[in-house]
Amino acid sequence: MTRRNLFGSVLCAAAGTCSCDPKRSESSVRLASVARQFDLAILPMLWAGLESIAISASGADAGNLRLTAPAWSVSVSLDANWIAWFPRASLPPPIGVDARKVFFVGLDASASSAMPPGVYARLLSLSAGAQRLAVTSADQRLLILNPGTGGLERDLTGLVTQFPIGSVERLCISANGQRLAVGTREMLVVLDLTPGRALLEQEGRFPCLSPDGNSIAFIRNAKELISMSVTARIGKKVVNGWTDILGLGAWSPDGSFLLAGVRGPLGFFTKLAAIDCTTGGITDIVAELPEGSLGEQSAWVSRRLLSR
Repeated sequence: MTRRNLFGSVLCAAAGTCSCDPKRSESSVRLASVARQFDLAILPMLWAGLESIAISASGADAGNLRLTAPAWSVSVSLDANWIAWFPRASLPPPIGVDARKVFFVGLDASASSAMPPGVYARLLSLSAGAQRLAVTSADQRLLILNPGTGGLERDLTGLVTQFPIGSVERLCISANGQRLAVGTREMLVVLDLTPGRALLEQEGRFPCLSPDGNSIAFIRNAKELISMSVTARIGKKVVNGWTDILGLGAWSPDGSFLLAGVRGPLGFFTKLAAIDCTTGGITDIVAELPEGSLGEQSAWVSRRLLSR
């Protein structure tokens, strides 16, 4: 089955598939408005490879995100306007050729920069405007790089004492590059990068910083979506009811919607949905994600970065 066929079965939320639920219908209208305002498409799965399929908020084909070289790790900034990737060729032999470069593309620019000596990226997270790049490296370090020069700005490894860097499965830097969420399967930490200190330590999975860095969303108890202030440390459930939230992708650029993998009480498949962070309404985007996907690889992307 091709990647395009994987997402051939989609739900057109704007067509009223959930019209019996007023809250869902209201959320669908709000979602369509946000997508138009920011000119957004959705990547149901951000593939580490050459191409990722994009769809509109209503489930229609929106094109493809194509990279110039096969990627090992990919990140879309929270403003949806920049993409960073670490190509497979930058890995040491025999997988790559030890080129050690990271590539960037934005609405009106593209660039590449050399990685610091000995740094081979595992995970990436890029701030808006490609100002800062957070990296976990193969030698278990947590680093902040300057994308323009490839130089090392900060080594944050010593700030994370609750778990080894090698166990990290999620990095999420705020749009302004001031805060960074680091998460494993069981725990997350939010770092303030300016003074270099931990703001929050919390049990949970798939941490997603809001674009302004003031809130963190995560999965608690393997099914509950929690939103929490990183400074006040006050959290609340975003979705009430019987829907299980299994994985989180990213906030929309305005912080109003979260992409998530969801499953109802009688559901057999994980769907991709956009969750209204104000009302808790759920708008279905993809009816069935591939087996093993929890929606954690989903992302918003500017349509201007896509090709047909």
